Amino acid sequence: MIFHPDISALIEDNLPTIFLIYGFSFFYVALAILFSMKTLRSIGLFGAFVFLFLFSVIHGSVEWLDTYRQFSIQLYGADVSERVLYLRSYMLSSSFVFMLLFGMTLFSKVAGSIRLARLSTVIGITLVVFFAVLFKLSADDSLDKIEAFSRVLLGFPSAAFAGAAFYMLSRKDYDTFLPEHHSWYFRYSCYIIVLYGVFSGLVVPKTQFLFADIINQRSFFEYTGLPVQVLRAFCAVAISYFMIRAMALKISQRLMGILGTFFLLFFIFGMTGYINLKLVINSYETITKLKAEESQFSDLAASFDRIYALQGVKGDREARILLDEQLSVFGTALEKTRALRHTDPRENALIEDLARFYDEAIAARSDFRISRAGMEKFKSAIGEVRLLHSSEIGEQSALVAKIIENSLYLRFMVLAVSVGAFLFIWYSIHRTIIQPIRNLRAGATQLAGGNLQYRISIKTADDLQELADDFNVMREKLLERTEKLATTAREMEELSTHDGLTGLYNYRYFHNRLKEEMQKSARAGAPLSVMLMDLDNFKLYNDRHGHPAGDLLLKTAAEIFRQTLRGTDLICRYGGEEFVAILPNTGKEGAIVAAENVRANMEGHDFPHRETQPLGAVTITIGVAQYPEDATSADELVKCADDLMYKAKKEGKNKVYAVTCSAVKAQIV
Repeated sequence: MIFHPDISALIEDNLPTIFLIYGFSFFYVALAILFSMKTLRSIGLFGAFVFLFLFSVIHGSVEWLDTYRQFSIQLYGADVSERVLYLRSYMLSSSFVFMLLFGMTLFSKVAGSIRLARLSTVIGITLVVFFAVLFKLSADDSLDKIEAFSRVLLGFPSAAFAGAAFYMLSRKDYDTFLPEHHSWYFRYSCYIIVLYGVFSGLVVPKTQFLFADIINQRSFFEYTGLPVQVLRAFCAVAISYFMIRAMALKISQRLMGILGTFFLLFFIFGMTGYINLKLVINSYETITKLKAEESQFSDLAASFDRIYALQGVKGDREARILLDEQLSVFGTALEKTRALRHTDPRENALIEDLARFYDEAIAARSDFRISRAGMEKFKSAIGEVRLLHSSEIGEQSALVAKIIENSLYLRFMVLAVSVGAFLFIWYSIHRTIIQPIRNLRAGATQLAGGNLQYRISIKTADDLQELADDFNVMREKLLERTEKLATTAREMEELSTHDGLTGLYNYRYFHNRLKEEMQKSARAGAPLSVMLMDLDNFKLYNDRHGHPAGDLLLKTAAEIFRQTLRGTDLICRYGGEEFVAILPNTGKEGAIVAAENVRANMEGHDFPHRETQPLGAVTITIGVAQYPEDATSADELVKCADDLMYKAKKEGKNKVYAVTCSAVKAQIV
């Protein structure tokens, strides 16, 4: 025996509790499936899990019936009626049928079997034959043989089939519909349900059916010291846990399950305490009854001794009176003894003998005689009954002591189970509720901080996942709107700083940047030059060839500026046909070279209608000024470049003019 005999005895004494947990586990499976029907329908598994739901309800009812049987046997020493036991056998067989249908249907769904019709036909024929044989056994054989037949030929194969179906299901991806790690929970369910099939389908009541006379519940208990129902209940609890974790349940349903578990624990402990208390009360009632019987038999024995001493006395009137009194006392004691309910057949036989003795004594009166052998026989029988009573009283007292000791063990078990249940429930709440809420809060904090790239990942298939999905939708919409706003802001900035026709910076941007560049130049002690450029005779070109041609000319000129000047130079449209360029870190000599390149490229470019211009080409006039030699402020620097350009226009256009501004002012004056 693997387990200590005391542990085995403790577990046997609490079998009703084991069966109760056993049944509740399957009802938890049924509730998890019931609450997840909408999700199961959406992924096409509704039909298969309906069969598992029916299996769980019927099988759980069978275990609750076994709970009542154990309760009745322990408290009242009587089993349920034979009709109920036959009903239990049929319910057990039906539950295995539904498990088989579940495994077959689920396997065909997830594995895509094309032979489902043929398989259904084979299984249908097999079930018809099975139930025909079952009805035959019901008429001819014992209930144990019927149960062994059902478990071996249907229980184990159906569990194996269901386990294979769960394994195939675990290889499918339902992340969108079911909680995270659901595939692992289905995989664990596969292993546990096959193990349950071994304990439930192969370890059966001892009969002569197949190998049941070798591998059975009795031999299993003798070898391990555990009733096989304990391991079945353990498998049922594990299956219910994995199924609950794998199903798509709302938070309210999960909390209801947790509260239900708390109430179930209290109910189980209360029922266990009630059974122990009831057993103690029954034992005390039995002891009280036995002591009352012992007292009555003592009175009978004493009265019998007096009658024996007075029998056969003749002529003594006083002795005659005493004999009548003792017969009366004996009759009263006998009636009290007969009024007590006696379960031992030896007691009943002795009482009947004493009753005959009394009847004969009353009939014979003074002529009544009893031999010494008969007297010793009666006295010996009374002594045996009294000894039997003492033995039974000792047994009942030992039973009470055992129940009290069992209660002490139960206290430690209750404490251990309560702590374990608290830790387990805390872990479940933390895993399924608290941690997702923390993830949700972290995501909301990220979104509030402006991190719109953060995606909240919660895969609990409940209200929290729906809330996380709503947050993610909101995040995507905010991100889309933010991107649109950023694009619009860039476009607005572009419009506020760029010329819409040429794509060059505009007048406003030029003045802001000129001040910045002049400050940089002053800090670095580096030169800075400005080129003010004006297209020659642009109004004439625009009037002759139209505004579209004029616009094209301006765009082409802007492109020539970009290609000719450096990437660090800032080119702007100053207004109309005027352009301006800021040349950082460039003195007047370098600026003149750049201006000449621009002028030459403009003159040499093959513009449309160039030959219609007065100079035979599209030309440009440029004035060049340098900071700080020509001016110390932005306005003065631009004015200097403008004066130089104006001077170049006066001298025939298509020129670059870069003399000092003071000389130009003197000439203008």
